[in-house]
Amino acid sequence: MSILFFDVDNTLLSHKTFMIPESTVQALRLARKNGHRSFLASGRAYDSLKEYLDPELFDGAVSGSGACAFLGSEPVFTHVFDQNDVLEVYRIAQEARTGLSVQTVRGSRMTQYGMDHFIKYAHAGAERAKTMNFTEFDPARDELYCKMDLFFGPGVDYRQIVPRLPKTIDQCLSVGPTCEMDECELTPRGVNKAAGALELAQALKFDVGDSYAFGDSENDIEMIRACGTGIVMGNGTEGAKKAADYVTADIEEDGVFLAMKHFGLI
Repeated sequence: MSILFFDVDNTLLSHKTFMIPESTVQALRLARKNGHRSFLASGRAYDSLKEYLDPELFDGAVSGSGACAFLGSEPVFTHVFDQNDVLEVYRIAQEARTGLSVQTVRGSRMTQYGMDHFIKYAHAGAERAKTMNFTEFDPARDELYCKMDLFFGPGVDYRQIVPRLPKTIDQCLSVGPTCEMDECELTPRGVNKAAGALELAQALKFDVGDSYAFGDSENDIEMIRACGTGIVMGNGTEGAKKAADYVTADIEEDGVFLAMKHFGLI
């Protein structure tokens, strides 16, 4: 029995149809039947993942790029920022006119400028953005935050902003991989998808050698390397592919199904 971790966007979820391909659903059902345990592993917050957490397919999720983990709907662990770091990132984002989103343990907040930026440059569309359950970020609100994202659209040079960020947080920069904007993902020190996946596997008493990671982009690389077997989609970035043990087909060409078949999981 193995533990399987799946990135969501462009690994499980097609950004052409905004649906999980039927072949992937079939593979997940077969994996469950064979006794494997499957978890989402995403940069999204839990509330943005709930619509995909079919209990017949998934046991839970690692959210916030490793900051939180859930078994079903119940938290297993959470890692949060120092509040001063959140306020400093907010100040820098406002000053630089850069989009910002922040995540609580379950939900997502975004500055109004960030929402406008996200809809325009991430090709999300207003209606699609609504389904991601963002509400407006209020820096005066007393909440615990576990992940942040900065969005740099055309005309904004991330190289002038990223070096100013607090040194007490970790960064993962994605430069224009799938849309017209660059993005910098921020997590508490030592937190990433790899650390989150391994912490959850340990909590559930799985050996790392029995773990599989499926992903497509830069914020999946550490998880791909850390798990027993790292699988990258054919539509993945070159950096992610170089880190993989195995590169499967494109998401639109049954990539998840074929990889799970290749490794005898189904």
